[in-house]
Amino acid sequence: MAAQMAPATAEAAPAAVAAPAQPTPEPVAPADIYSPTEREELTALRDEWPDAARMFELLARQVQVDTLNYAFSELSKVISPIQATVQQYTTDDHMGAIYEAHADYDAVYQPVMDWIEKQPSFLKAAYRGVVKEGTAEDVITMIQRFKDEVKWAPPAAPAHAAAPAAPAAPPEAGLSEAAKKAAKALGAVGAKRGAPPSAQDPNDFDAAWEEAVSHK
Repeated sequence: MAAQMAPATAEAAPAAVAAPAQPTPEPVAPADIYSPTEREELTALRDEWPDAARMFELLARQVQVDTLNYAFSELSKVISPIQATVQQYTTDDHMGAIYEAHADYDAVYQPVMDWIEKQPSFLKAAYRGVVKEGTAEDVITMIQRFKDEVKWAPPAAPAHAAAPAAPAAPPEAGLSEAAKKAAKALGAVGAKRGAPPSAQDPNDFDAAWEEAVSHK
């Protein structure tokens, strides 16, 4: 049996088919930005003053970096507001979907956080992941699971006690001193004669005074 499981000899094996050779891609030459005369001048510079040529190359590299930094800085002025707007729209849509499903989100938020901390470790890790980076659908499902488990009901708003009624102002409140004297005089006269007090306006001093004098 071992001989049957042994690999076949080299003579019996079919000749291996050589894989086709992959063509080697030729390097793409960069665009030539120099004229023939300029290329000759650069070559002469490198040959005759290699140190100076090296300094020029370093300066050119710094110019390239400065140019790229400037371009990215200017581009960022355009991109950053767009990114902020997109992020705001995303956040609004996310929270809008949650509020649409759970109008009591503000009231239920903290109870859900407390409920998460009481869960087994494997559930706690999953729920914390939902809180940090879950989709709106994930958050909605988690809140509904909390409500179903604890039979959540939002707390009733406390009843506001009726404000005590303001004490009634005495009849003479707000009168001038002269009107108060006239009112007292009318009361004294009425008490002497057994007649009800006059219905004159207590603020009308002249009428009250004439009433008081006429009964002396």
